[in-house]
Amino acid sequence: MSKDNVEVPMTRQYEDSSLQHTNIMDYNYVSPTMGKGWKCIIVLTFLISFGALAVGVSAFVVNYTQRGKLETAYRIHIESQLKNLSRDIGWVQLYNGFQYLVKHGGSTYFDARRYCKSKGGDLAVSGMQDNNTREYILNNILEPKTLYSTWIGLNDLNEEGSWVWVNGDPVTRENSKFHPGQPNNFNGNQHCGYISKINGQFVMADHFCESPFSALCERHIQYI
Repeated sequence: MSKDNVEVPMTRQYEDSSLQHTNIMDYNYVSPTMGKGWKCIIVLTFLISFGALAVGVSAFVVNYTQRGKLETAYRIHIESQLKNLSRDIGWVQLYNGFQYLVKHGGSTYFDARRYCKSKGGDLAVSGMQDNNTREYILNNILEPKTLYSTWIGLNDLNEEGSWVWVNGDPVTRENSKFHPGQPNNFNGNQHCGYISKINGQFVMADHFCESPFSALCERHIQYI
């Protein structure tokens, strides 16, 4: 028999066929059940990843929002402190429980009141009602600044001749120091009170409310 016609034993063919089948099973064959399992794993992994991303984005948005709120609150706080600081510059604190601030000339009586109120006070009342405190303020605050025409907190705007302090107290001899002959309502149109220096002395008098004078502000002592 020639070498080309040598028969391969059946056992060998079977063994080779078995080995070949085994190789197919080991490396190329995937059952339908296993395919579905992998698909579930892939989908589950995607969902978990997407969920983690969503949580991360949500946390970022919350943190960003909270940060924005904190920054806004901090900015408001700083602006408030700066406002308080600007309002406190120039105030002189006295023993009577009040502070005093001078605004230099150029204000009508009404502008002067608005200015003092913007600083947390009003035109001076308490410091002008007490003789000793008034003399101290005039000699130690107004005199060094050579302010000889300064609005204070009294007027008779509501009723001619009925003078009152801006806190509602009536003006009396005991809580005021008008110059002799004052108030005189010159030309029938002087309704606002001011401090004037006449013959070397500070006294109270009435004047036209639109006159451009300085202003003496007063407020209760504030602890910030």
